[in-house]
Amino acid sequence: MTAAESTRHSDATALEQAQAIVRIMFPPETREQTFAKTIDDMLGQFRRAMKVDSVPDAGLRKMLNDQFDAMPGLLMPTVREYLPQILDATALAYTHEYSLDELRHIRAFAETPAGSRYLQTSMKLLGDPAVAKVNEAYLEAIQKVQLAERERMQAEIVDYLKKHPDVAAKLQGNRVPSSNE
Repeated sequence: MTAAESTRHSDATALEQAQAIVRIMFPPETREQTFAKTIDDMLGQFRRAMKVDSVPDAGLRKMLNDQFDAMPGLLMPTVREYLPQILDATALAYTHEYSLDELRHIRAFAETPAGSRYLQTSMKLLGDPAVAKVNEAYLEAIQKVQLAERERMQAEIVDYLKKHPDVAAKLQGNRVPSSNE
């Protein structure tokens, strides 16, 4: 066997190990539910971070709650479409990060009751009250930074476009006459 053939064989074996780990981590019969639960947990944390229930106007509060309620149904078709690719990419990433020997050890651990439970429930921890509490505070802080940055960037863009009307016209799809016209 040549060195190249040995590497290809090793790569294929590593990928098989990684794919087995991913199958244990996300069993085919429950993987969609796992991702749906993670989406629900994160949306709940976003909702609480945005303090939707504290919005004083009932109509606006209902609109926001309706949007949050609709998001899982809107997102799941895309999750279903991309899930096979996500899992394949995860397995490939494992082969980039871990040696064949390490993958064999990880798989051996994954095949134990404790290992499979650990891998299958690790995403679930995002919904744990302790993690949710910190995530909500984190998301609220990030939201403030994003809002301030968006306002700063909008002001910068408006100022730039005022100074460069040719760019503003191009963005609007209009042609600015050249100085020769």
